[in-house]
Amino acid sequence: MVLGQKITAIHYTANVIKNPLGQRIRDRILKCIGDMPLISISQKPMDFGYNICLGDIGQSHINIYQQMLIGALEAKTDYVAMVEDDVIYTPEHFTSYLPPLDVFAYNINNWRICTWQSENPVFFHSDRPVASQLIAPRLQLIKTLEEKFNKFEGNPPPEVWKFFCEPGRREKQLGVTTQKMKNFKSTGPGNIIFTAFKNNGSNKKEHLPHWGTVGEIMVEYCCK
Repeated sequence: MVLGQKITAIHYTANVIKNPLGQRIRDRILKCIGDMPLISISQKPMDFGYNICLGDIGQSHINIYQQMLIGALEAKTDYVAMVEDDVIYTPEHFTSYLPPLDVFAYNINNWRICTWQSENPVFFHSDRPVASQLIAPRLQLIKTLEEKFNKFEGNPPPEVWKFFCEPGRREKQLGVTTQKMKNFKSTGPGNIIFTAFKNNGSNKKEHLPHWGTVGEIMVEYCCK
């Protein structure tokens, strides 16, 4: 069995990303995952893998993890890869590394673009693990998310939302079982994340091998 056949890609979305960006990212995901199983958990019906439409439950931090859990429960593979609607993935992201079955792995080979920055836009890098870069053991993901939701009877209050985050982070503050996590770097050029968060660090680049400039990416993915 090849590596990709052990993983299901789980695409969770609030369906707020407009075309052409949304469609071009979905086309890119299909190209990158090949014959890997794909489950989409959406708020509007989608023709994208096996689709589970939840209806208009709203865009929120907690709903991301609810949709993750639904996708993991539906999947049949040992591992799941989280796939977001604002990330340009590379094929290597899905084939470079599988963690042990009790460890959550985050790909830190990624560069980010501030979507609101119009003057001198640059790529920036952060080692902070984020959900869109997660390769997870499926059963362990189900176990930790169910424990978190069960603790709050399915409705975590706003005061704990900042602790209700990526598996491997802040379980102690939330009062649930702590999880193991590991950062890894995929081979290849790395993923591109569209983000609204400002970078205050110094690890910035105007041009990336393979990708080119921010402007070139915006033309390819965002322009009609």
